[in-house]
Amino acid sequence: MNQKKINELLPHIKNNNLLEQIYRIINNIRDYSDLATSFFLEEGNNCICIYRAHSNIEIIDDNEVKQGDRLSLNRCASGHVILSHGKQRNDKEGFYKDIKDQGYCLLKGYEHSSLAYPVMSSCGKFVGSICVFGTKESFMFFQKDYILNLIDSQLQIEGFVSEKRRLISANSLDSHANIVNYTALE
Repeated sequence: MNQKKINELLPHIKNNNLLEQIYRIINNIRDYSDLATSFFLEEGNNCICIYRAHSNIEIIDDNEVKQGDRLSLNRCASGHVILSHGKQRNDKEGFYKDIKDQGYCLLKGYEHSSLAYPVMSSCGKFVGSICVFGTKESFMFFQKDYILNLIDSQLQIEGFVSEKRRLISANSLDSHANIVNYTALE
């Protein structure tokens, strides 16, 4: 992904160091969690993977998202976060309001899970979404709260605004509205 394309996708960002900051954040999250980590931006009805740091321990799958890939906004965790801060931001109830209120989206599949978190600029504008992806077993070893706190701390270190989020106990995780099985999206 070249700088010109990123500038087109981020017209409200005037910070020349944005890409370097995102690279550091994504790489640090991957290094601390050993989970694949990506940064996504909105492009029309899709989200585009601007940068991806692959897991150091997991086998890369042929179907794994790569830098430059486009995914439908309504079929991935990052897309749901993007919609909750964009086209669906004024929803008074339902799925996207729950995501925005909670501050993240966790999708659980049969083999993989992904957790997406909004990135807000220092002036409070929505920039994009960070997504941490791994096997279902990886998310068992790395608790959701650990991953959320890791993302949150890395964003704060780089000067981004921390998204308010409510922490819920691991026991109530499966009953919360922003957790979706992949099969429900097909």
